Amino acid sequence: MLRRDGWLGVRARLFPERVTVAAAANDTKRILRLDLPRSDVLDAFMEADLFVFASKVEYSPLVLFEAAAAGTPFLTVPAGNAAEIVRWTGGGILCPADVDARGYVRVSPDLLAAEMEKAVRSPDLLQRLGAAGHKAWRERFTWQVIAKSYENVLRGETVFAPFAPSGRIGRSN
Repeated sequence: MLRRDGWLGVRARLFPERVTVAAAANDTKRILRLDLPRSDVLDAFMEADLFVFASKVEYSPLVLFEAAAAGTPFLTVPAGNAAEIVRWTGGGILCPADVDARGYVRVSPDLLAAEMEKAVRSPDLLQRLGAAGHKAWRERFTWQVIAKSYENVLRGETVFAPFAPSGRIGRSN
């Protein structure tokens, strides 16, 4: 997570007693293990100006919906269905990256850094993305809204789903 004045969330200066740094087995990278209470995670989302998600492999990164729920704009690579989540929420920026045949994402660190810098230098854009993402989450992606849509589908009703290709899910009555 980023703030315009520096890193937030993974730096020891914010949560020094909860950060453990360990060397990976091949010693080519460092692993940060954070044992944060959920309330600290939520605080970090709420304090951040930008959430950066650069996962190598994902299916559906729920963390992007968490950023949207917090009103925190996000920068993501195309891992899993992240590109769809950018479109559905309007709350994020998609950083170009290569995706191999197995679905593994490889992003250029220089490109990611440039996209991060461009984003944090555009506070108006970040504000608009955060507001759009929060609005989309509140209207379409809370668990209450999702559960109600499932109930309607199970009753055989057609439900409006602006994120679905046809705009509708279920069968008509």
